[in-house]
Amino acid sequence: MFSFSFFFFKQKTAYEIYQCDWSSDVCSSDLELMYACGTRAGEIGTLQLTDLHLDLGVVKITGKGNRQRIVPMGRPALAALQQYLDELRPKLLRDDRPTTALFLTRRSTPLDRFQVWRLIKKYSRLAGVPAIHPHTLRHSFA
Repeated sequence: MFSFSFFFFKQKTAYEIYQCDWSSDVCSSDLELMYACGTRAGEIGTLQLTDLHLDLGVVKITGKGNRQRIVPMGRPALAALQQYLDELRPKLLRDDRPTTALFLTRRSTPLDRFQVWRLIKKYSRLAGVPAIHPHTLRHSFA
C-alpha cells in the first residue's frame, strides 16, 4: 500500500515528510486523504468531523450533485489523520469560531480548494517534483 508520502517523497525520511509549520498549514493529512481516497480538492474543504470514521477506516465524502460515497482509507491516511486530530486541529480551533469542519486554516476557517491547491504546490516543490495539480492525486488513486 502506497501513501501520499511515498508518491512524493521517495528520497525523504518519514520525519522530514511530516514535519510541519504548525501555524501555517495542515501538514500532509489532507493531501494524504486526497491520495488515499481519490477526493477532489473541493471535497476536502466540505468534510466534517462526523464524516470521518477512524474506527471503521472509512470517510463519507459528499461530491458533485450532493452525492455521497463511503470510501475506505489506508493505514498511512489513518495515521496522518489521527496525528492531525490529536496534535494540530486543537491548536487551530478557536473558541470564538466553533466549527465541525475537519480541516481548518490557521484562522480556524474551513480549508477551501484554493488553499488545497497551494498546499499541493508547496509539497511538490519541497519534494523536488514538477508542479502537479490536485486532480493528479485523484488520478493516482484510481
